[in-house]
Amino acid sequence: MIRPVAQRFFEACQAQDRAKLSPACYVDFSIDSDPATFKAFCEAVKRGCTARELDDALGYGGRLTKLLHKYGQTHVTIAPTSYDEMEVPEYNKVTVGFVTQKFVRDEDGYYHCTEQNFTAGDEVNREVYDEEEQESIDISHTLQLRNEVYEPFNMAKPARTTESV
Repeated sequence: MIRPVAQRFFEACQAQDRAKLSPACYVDFSIDSDPATFKAFCEAVKRGCTARELDDALGYGGRLTKLLHKYGQTHVTIAPTSYDEMEVPEYNKVTVGFVTQKFVRDEDGYYHCTEQNFTAGDEVNREVYDEEEQESIDISHTLQLRNEVYEPFNMAKPARTTESV
């Protein structure tokens, strides 16, 4: 789904009409500082830039710059936006769930894990560690989760050992 502000900005660019822009368009696409920036976006849309692409780049200076450059507007560089400044450089994703392990007895009587499966639960937290307070802070509600690249849970099969626990 394309957010309304991105759709509105796309339509304003198609019409090359600044009057169709909402205040959010000015901020989210960083066109409030330089009138030439809106013209560059209009040209990018004319050259094939889609509303989906605008929505994906919305609010991020680096992404907006790459998008404009992709459509030949290499003379424009978008400065970091308020979205850029709100982002954290890294976080831990904690998924609560269950691990099921299968153990098989060998000829010496030792049980070895031969396979394991992770079953993710519904509880997922995204946390940053605050060094000063020495605690983890849940940031799940502040992140734009649409920017999180999916990473599957890859569980490695344990190496076979003869050590007993």
